[in-house]
Amino acid sequence: MKTILNRISIILSCGLWLFSSCQKSNNHSVTVPMVLDHNRMLVDAEMQKSDGSWRKVRLWIDPGNPTFSLSEKLARDIGLDLSAADDPEFKGARLAVAAPAGLRIGDFYLNTDSVNTIVMFQPYWLFTTMHNDANLPSSILRNYKIVFDYPKGEFTVALPNSTKTEGTESKAFIHPETGIVQMDAFLAGDSLSFALDVGASYS
Repeated sequence: MKTILNRISIILSCGLWLFSSCQKSNNHSVTVPMVLDHNRMLVDAEMQKSDGSWRKVRLWIDPGNPTFSLSEKLARDIGLDLSAADDPEFKGARLAVAAPAGLRIGDFYLNTDSVNTIVMFQPYWLFTTMHNDANLPSSILRNYKIVFDYPKGEFTVALPNSTKTEGTESKAFIHPETGIVQMDAFLAGDSLSFALDVGASYS
């Protein structure tokens, strides 16, 4: 099944997501260009290093995954403690770490408090194939209004209720812990439940 998503505005509140247009309002939202790579959406952002400076990063928008995953190179560049992974006895593919000190898209700061964060050592291709440094998971996105504008090639993130919306409402279930969205839709006459995951390259 091949699905074309034109313009989706998502409000993460009261279990309701709106499909609509979104306009920037003061400093409560930011709209940035997005790049499609392997049918996945990538945006440029900045992550704060341990010395307080900022490093440019490319994020894979990943609303189907609640875990904040960083590449090893990024983790070392921003000064995260990877001493456990440097132990010769460490054989794991991932290491739980503290979330980065800061994350921002343009001048919009994203809250990463209490977000499950890992450094992924394997599979290595997860970052090299799309040339991304980390993902932007559902556990972060769930706190904001999000717009995926494919025709314009833009990604918007905004505070809840900070922007005007238009369009048809579509009810959805949002998992209270993961932020993953489940929606009902009709396909060939059958009512089915779908996970809304624009981070996947296929249905």
